[in-house]
Amino acid sequence: MRNTRVVLVLGLLAVVALVGCKSQPVMSDEPLTGTYEEPLWVTKGVSVFEEEVGKAFYGVGIASGKAIPDPYLKSKAATERGKVEVAGQLRTFVTAVFKDFTEAAMSPSMDEGTMRSITSNTIKSVIDETLMGAEVRDQWESPKGVRYVLVRVGMDSVAKQLKDQVAKIEQERLRLDAAAAQKELDEIIEKRRQMNPQGF
Repeated sequence: MRNTRVVLVLGLLAVVALVGCKSQPVMSDEPLTGTYEEPLWVTKGVSVFEEEVGKAFYGVGIASGKAIPDPYLKSKAATERGKVEVAGQLRTFVTAVFKDFTEAAMSPSMDEGTMRSITSNTIKSVIDETLMGAEVRDQWESPKGVRYVLVRVGMDSVAKQLKDQVAKIEQERLRLDAAAAQKELDEIIEKRRQMNPQGF
């Protein structure tokens, strides 16, 4: 009887272990393009830069040689697609920061429409201005002619654009003076950058 219980417990543990393994997606080390010459970021994307969480945003853009045979246009298209990927991450991060900031520093008497307009314009401006300074960190072309481009935007650049945009908002709309508002924003940015903005 005791042996039967042991077997049942061991069997149950084995099933739980198998279910647990299946529920955890395993990232393949096999190269995406079929050649081991490809950079690691091509296969694994931004997860390669885990140590950069809170310091930078990365995006990988891809363009096919079949669709865009011209090498220059192919590189340009892949770069723009990398920027689009970064823009999505920036929108999430900047929206969260500005939401925290408006709750802490904007006048509570401001009507909802004005607040929504200020928030929307600020987020768009920060993303647009930041992406203008996006840098191409690496490029690679597969044997099949597919171009991969790695794009990076530093967190310091994002923080600077946030501060510049907040400085443009009329001071009378702030509950705090300008210096206090900037200090508040610095603290919020620092708090948010510690919160794993890229979702590793």
